[in-house]
Amino acid sequence: MRRIALFVLASAGVLLALNVAPALARAPQPNPCASGTLASGTYNGFTVTGTCNVAFNAQVTVNGDLTVADGAVFGGIIPSSVHVTGDVKVGHGALLGLGYATQSDVVDGSVVAKQPLSLYLGFVTVHGDVTSNGGGTSERFYNFPIKDDTIDGNLTLHGYVGGWLGVIRDKVGGNVEISRNLSVVQAADPDACDASGTFPAGCDAAPGGDSDSTEIMTNTIAGDLDCHGNQPAAQVNPGDGGQPNVVGGTASGECAGLVSTNPCATGTLSSGTYDGFAVYGTCKVAPNAQVTVNGDLQLANGAVFAGLVPSTVHVTGNVTVGKGALLGLGYATMTDVVDGSIVANQPLSLYLGFVTVHGDVVSNGGGTAARFYNFPLKDDTIDGNLTVDGYDGGWVGVIRDSVGGNVDVSNNVSAVQAADPDACDASGTFPGGCDAVPGGDTDSTEVMTNLIAGNLSCHGNSPAAQVNPADGGQPNVVGGDATGECAGLVSTNPCATGTLSSGTYDGLTIYGTCNVAFNAQVTVNGDLTLANGAVFGGIVPSTVHVTGNVEVGKGALLGLGYATMTDVVDGDIDADQPLSLYLGFVTVHGNVTSNGGGTTARFYNFPIKDNTIDGNLTLRGYTGGWIGVIRDKVGGNVDFSNNTSAVQAADPDACDASGTFPAGCDAVPGGDTDSDEVMTNNIGGNLSCNGNSPAAQVNPLDGGQPNVVGGKAKGECAGLTTAGALAAG
Repeated sequence: MRRIALFVLASAGVLLALNVAPALARAPQPNPCASGTLASGTYNGFTVTGTCNVAFNAQVTVNGDLTVADGAVFGGIIPSSVHVTGDVKVGHGALLGLGYATQSDVVDGSVVAKQPLSLYLGFVTVHGDVTSNGGGTSERFYNFPIKDDTIDGNLTLHGYVGGWLGVIRDKVGGNVEISRNLSVVQAADPDACDASGTFPAGCDAAPGGDSDSTEIMTNTIAGDLDCHGNQPAAQVNPGDGGQPNVVGGTASGECAGLVSTNPCATGTLSSGTYDGFAVYGTCKVAPNAQVTVNGDLQLANGAVFAGLVPSTVHVTGNVTVGKGALLGLGYATMTDVVDGSIVANQPLSLYLGFVTVHGDVVSNGGGTAARFYNFPLKDDTIDGNLTVDGYDGGWVGVIRDSVGGNVDVSNNVSAVQAADPDACDASGTFPGGCDAVPGGDTDSTEVMTNLIAGNLSCHGNSPAAQVNPADGGQPNVVGGDATGECAGLVSTNPCATGTLSSGTYDGLTIYGTCNVAFNAQVTVNGDLTLANGAVFGGIVPSTVHVTGNVEVGKGALLGLGYATMTDVVDGDIDADQPLSLYLGFVTVHGNVTSNGGGTTARFYNFPIKDNTIDGNLTLRGYTGGWIGVIRDKVGGNVDFSNNTSAVQAADPDACDASGTFPAGCDAVPGGDTDSDEVMTNNIGGNLSCNGNSPAAQVNPLDGGQPNVVGGKAKGECAGLTTAGALAAG
């Protein structure tokens, strides 16, 4: 592709070399670019005559219009920032370059060009229209690249005659018209032209149009797309990485076939797998729909994505939320997943509940005082960071979220409250909001009951960040530092030193490694939670009593009992993809459940031995070293399925001597043939074993005896039982 090859330093040098004599100022003020270089500063609207190059790293504001006179050159495609509060007007044979080297150039008005030599616009934000009529040249080869821009209004390119023209990866809030543009020359030496770039001097030209010209591709267009009378015809060029355009309106003429189908054109998103797409207007997920978006889900400015119904939405890329847009995911189910990040720029609001986000959640600015909206981030699992900054509206809260990184809640202002709180609670605020009256909601900025692995920072909020016991709020558990308004909104971490001493603690979350002290007497009133990758080492002479549940995260390692027979869990032990569980002589009054997990990088055991489990025991999908269920007394059913021994100890004797908790042993490929021992258990209910490798077994060499089962033994365990009265209790 022969496009703008922006060797910024080289281009800037050429610009300086081509300077004409400084132009005389037309306005009463001195011309700020009389020397040919525009330095940092704030200027009243002015006219460029000759060549005007923005200085490197300059910060330039033009209050009013920037006019590029006939034949003049404005070179702003270097690292710098240019902000024009009015319009940019480009005259006959003039050349405009903005952006490309940065993403910070902004035009508050419109860019209007009449017979320009060319426009080079890249990563520029234009709040009005971009319009170019006529222009070009056949004496030199120039590109006319409109790439990666955000244009709030319409884009019109009409009647250009010259080299190459393209509209690529732009986001346009209005209509796009590409008509009667002709490529009549091509680069005489394409490689040399690519190396030198075409701004500002162009390249040697040879007759004959550029067959790659009129690329109209990978754009997101809220309105219509109309292309006609172009030579060559408008095209999507896969060789240049082009993708069809996403068009909210109608695509016509040469561009009729250059669009991707919008799966939410009717306003309802049905079950299906879709390539990444943009939402314009309102898009409601159908009840019970199963939706996969392969790529990014983009909410255009002012759009609404309503996924707060019983359904499943899985986005394999990012979710981007535009200005004034409204995103709703989760709440009715716990199955919505975003593999990337959620990034919102001045949204109306985000409603996220029971959503798993594997990246970050970032929201900057946004909100409204015209209606009362909530901004609820509740019960989500966010693997990365969470940032809510600069929201100005109704109520905002971060509640019961599990965040793997840092949390920053800053500069959020509750400026309105619900006019009728009871009616608002009854109707809900999604998507229409409620009637608002001035005055902030005193319950806003609730930051409470969260599990945060990193730091928690809260500054500049109104009202200040708070834990509200009236709403069931509890202090946050923070693995790092809590600062600002949130400094006092955390519970003390009794294992901050890595050692848990004797004591009675409210529900406790473990980050990193927490080892119970020798002979400690520990009571956890509530749940004991092991964050992803955490280690709880309780296999020393001590007593641990958990009055609630034990929750074990991905890659986490739990050790209880063994050295004593006094550890008790009043609720359940529930593990989701753990590294391993080491349970010995533990009493569990609920269930023990482990799904997935394990590792092949090291050799670990997964021993469930000599325990009393009043409920069910379920071990499914473990892949690692050795796993076994031995001498347990289980009041309910046992399900032992799809467990695979994939590695064995490289040196079994050394591994036996050192033990495998907590660091494991060196591993070599090949399963442990002694694994999947299910033996000498007393089971009140059924015993089911399926899909294990090796198959479930009783190993007499390890002292194993058949299991006593009160119900039925099925699958691989059908022959691993003996009759016995103990099964009945």
